[in-house]
Formats: sequence, structure tokens, C-alpha cells
Amino acid sequence: MKSFSPLYYIRENRLRSVLLISMFVLSYIAWLGGLYVTNISDMLDISMEIFDKCAVIYPFSDEDDWEELDKAEKAAEKEEGVTVMQQGVVSSIMFQSIMAYKTGFFGTSFCSVEDFKEYCRVQGISCDFSRLKAGSVIMGGLAAKNRGMKTGDKLIEEEGENIYGSYTLDAVIDSLGYAVYYIDQGKNGTNYSYILLADGMSEQEFAKYTKSMGEEFSIQVINKEYCKDMISRQLNSLNYIYIFIVILLAVVMAVTINAAFVGMYQHREPEFAIYRAIGISKWQIIGKVTGELLLMDIIGVLTGGVILFTGVYLFNNLYLLPRGLVLFYYHPLALGGMLFCNLMVLIPLILTRSRQLLRADVCEY
Repeated sequence: MKSFSPLYYIRENRLRSVLLISMFVLSYIAWLGGLYVTNISDMLDISMEIFDKCAVIYPFSDEDDWEELDKAEKAAEKEEGVTVMQQGVVSSIMFQSIMAYKTGFFGTSFCSVEDFKEYCRVQGISCDFSRLKAGSVIMGGLAAKNRGMKTGDKLIEEEGENIYGSYTLDAVIDSLGYAVYYIDQGKNGTNYSYILLADGMSEQEFAKYTKSMGEEFSIQVINKEYCKDMISRQLNSLNYIYIFIVILLAVVMAVTINAAFVGMYQHREPEFAIYRAIGISKWQIIGKVTGELLLMDIIGVLTGGVILFTGVYLFNNLYLLPRGLVLFYYHPLALGGMLFCNLMVLIPLILTRSRQLLRADVCEY
């Protein structure tokens, strides 16, 4: 039966269907919120990619730990596939986050330009070394825009930061993260720590090796595993807050949208009473209701996706990227939030509207 098709009803009731489809689009509020909440952790994850082939070791505190560090450094020097270099003094600067407050990211310091060249070779970083010297700072393009800096500008210390010495932005590299590299001037003492590079080891072998160093020697090892644990501890609370808000949003949407659909299906009770009177089975009626709601939901999801991704693209290119910020398009938590809101609306709708229309009796009309 043509009139029994879900598409037929939507085509014949376009205005009403558009209004109901727009309600399904609202589930993308949860997606957008998820992108916002996870933005800092995403930026940290990208910046943390430097630790795929790099680790930093340093002592915990006292002189006994310094001896342990010396032992670890000598052992690493003998390890095939590992390059060791002393780290320079690292300054600490902040970047403006998309959440309207400043946050710190990873910085690495080198004792010489030659050490930085060696680091770039191992990491596969392309950089113009011609202007580099003691006192140079190197940033990714996004990091430089975030600080409002261009090549030749001085690095200015802001509130809450610690910049040891005077640095000039002498090179900008192609990097989406906020990694910052310093060429130490050698005027602020010695940083008693070492940079280890996976110069011949695979990423998996290097991760296993650096983990074993932390177990063998009484030293602190900053590797990818350590950074992931640190980020998880610091930012998991944001995820919990987001999940709580999504649950509240899903409940509000389920109640609101269900109320809107009551009116739509109430005026169709005579239609379904006739279906029952002419012998249409209960399961066929449930199938029709389910088909209509699913089709409107699918159209809403597709439409919402186009609106969201277009909006994020324009927001990034017209506003965020020129300011050294970026909003990513996807995160598993954002997808999960959107799907949860969507299902919390769709499933009760199918159950309640099917139950409503199965009660329609032709004798009442």
C-alpha cells in the first residue's frame, strides 16, 4: 500500500515533518558540547605525539637520585637504537584554550642547535635552521598564532609563566599542536635531565624500553604512557561533568519531543483505526510507526551532521585558526553523547506512539 509507506506520510505532510525532523537535529547539541569539553585533551594528545620517539629522564630529588640518573644515562648511551642528549633549561609558557582559560603544554629545550637538528632528524620535523642560535624559540604555526607572534618577535613572559632568559621566535614549523622548542642560552644553570630519542628503535620497542628504565632505576621517566596517565587524571573530571549534562539533556529532549509527537499522532488516530478495521496486523502498524520515526530520525541525523560540520569548518577558518585555536570535528565521547540523546528520544517515541495508535478503535469515530 503506497499510503502505508513511511516516505509517503513525510512527503504528504512536509511542514509538520520538517518541524519534527528539526527536533532530532537537536541531538547534535551533545556532539558540539563533546567537542568543546574534549578540546584541551585533544590538543594535548596531538602535542604528546612527540613522545612516540622521545622521552625525558630526570632525578626525583636528592643526590642519591642524581647518581641513579647518571647510571641510567650511561646505560642508555650503550643501548643500540637510542640517542641521548642533555636537556637545556625549559621555560614554561601558557596558551589560550578554547575554554577561555590558559593551559600549559609540553616544552623541550636543547643545549645547542646541533642537538635540535638531531632531534628533528629522528622526529621527522622539517625546519629552517638558518636563523637558529642560542636564545631561539621554535613553535608550531598554531602555537605562534595563539601567542600572537611572528618570526622575529620576542617571547614575552605573561602572568603565571616562567621564562628563563630572552628568546626570539626564529622558526615556525608545521605542527597542529602546541609543542615549543627552546635553544638554551646556557645562562641559567644546568637542567639535570636527559632527552632519549628512538634512533633505530620502533615506537613499541622504545615505549617498552623507557618503561623498563623507570623500573630499573630510581628516576622519573616522562614518556607517552606517563603523559597519558597525567592527562587522564587532570581532565577526566570534565568528561564526568559532560556525561552528567548529557543525561540531563537527553531526559529534557525525550520529554519535550515526546510531547510534540503526541499531538502529531493524536490527530492520526482515525487513520490507524481504519487500518485496524480493515485487517492490518498489530505488527504492521508498529512497523509503520517505527518506519516513520526512523526515517525522520535518519533525515534529522544527516541534516544535523551537515549543519554541524559546515558550522565547525566555518568557525575554525573564520575565527579560531587565525587566533591559534581549533575545534576538532570528532571525538568518541561526542559521538557517544549524541547517540545517547538520540536513542533516549527515539526508543520511547516508538514505544509510546505504537501503544497509542494500537488503541485506536474505529467505533469511536
